[in-house]
Amino acid sequence: MQIVGQGGRNLLIDGRAKRLAPALQCEPAMEPWELAIRSVLDQSWPGVATSVLRYRWPPERAAAMRCFERQLYQELQQDN
Repeated sequence: MQIVGQGGRNLLIDGRAKRLAPALQCEPAMEPWELAIRSVLDQSWPGVATSVLRYRWPPERAAAMRCFERQLYQELQQDN
């Protein structure tokens, strides 16, 4: 897995992935996974700036997608 963040942070994470459940009730196309981390490689480059991914829902879909996000987070927290 690769994580790119603000301030030039760029990490490559290696490990064994395991599917936790067959599917989420709120979205059958999504499956929760767990990663048992073996190693983390810092791939940040001096002088290179990165930024986190940002997204915006189209105005006509924003309310429905925020509702979906809340359902998703609630379902993921129930398993923990």
